[in-house]
Amino acid sequence: MQPPPSPCARLIAALPDSLDGHERRETRPRPDATAAWGDPPIVLRCGVGVPAAYRPTSQLFTVNGVDWFSEELSAGYLFTTIGRRPGVELSVPDDYRPEINPLADLSVVLARELPAATATRSTGPAPTTPAGPPAPGTPAPRRSTPAGTSTSG
Repeated sequence: MQPPPSPCARLIAALPDSLDGHERRETRPRPDATAAWGDPPIVLRCGVGVPAAYRPTSQLFTVNGVDWFSEELSAGYLFTTIGRRPGVELSVPDDYRPEINPLADLSVVLARELPAATATRSTGPAPTTPAGPPAPGTPAPRRSTPAGTSTSG
């Protein structure tokens, strides 16, 4: 008997074939933890940690019940879930402006497949491991100060 699939494998299997009008494409080396759509690719990685720039007072975007932290990259944005285990990040190149659009489709699936951790925004994210290296093809982050603060508590 095989063990049940990991949360990331379940999420990847549940992801849509099309994201914001862009077709899904093959990923390597970890198809059980990554997905991509379009060219240049919109890249999803599952199993990431909390971004180093995240603070409990950081501004978050809540889309369909999923909290996202955004970081501006040299050529797009990197969005990372906060309060979900495992963590998920989505890199969206500038070619897909507004870069936040793919979050609407993904958040519905994420809310269903990766329930919120017990931590709340006011106490910070659930503990996770630090984020690993960026997915291949992900633009380098721009070095800037963290954006704004959250007005919700």
